[in-house]
Amino acid sequence: MKHINLDELKSELESAGWHVEKKLFHDDSERCHWYAWNPTRPTDWPDCECNDKPPAISLHPSSFEINGATHSGVQFELCGELHGRWHKLEMYSVRLDEAMEAIPSATAFLGAAWKAIAALEQTT
Repeated sequence: MKHINLDELKSELESAGWHVEKKLFHDDSERCHWYAWNPTRPTDWPDCECNDKPPAISLHPSSFEINGATHSGVQFELCGELHGRWHKLEMYSVRLDEAMEAIPSATAFLGAAWKAIAALEQTT
């Protein structure tokens, strides 16, 4: 497994078609002030109720220092509205150098959770 830094990850994501955006809010102790989202959405995912299209997967890298050691990783998120409620699904603690290879499993896992929520009957 190759070692990768934040700039290299950003470049790889952009090359893979992801959109990179500046974080509007961040902690000053963080070294990463961007996130990425994938505009490609699986067609079998139910639509988000607020915008009538399937939700997007986003990737949120972080890098910070604790006791002189740098810690970096990524978190995958899928957010959207179903049954009149907002849901935020996450897969986190993914090593920076595993981020690109984790995209298919993150998409599968979070998508399965999204579809499971959509399949439930509305209770409230």
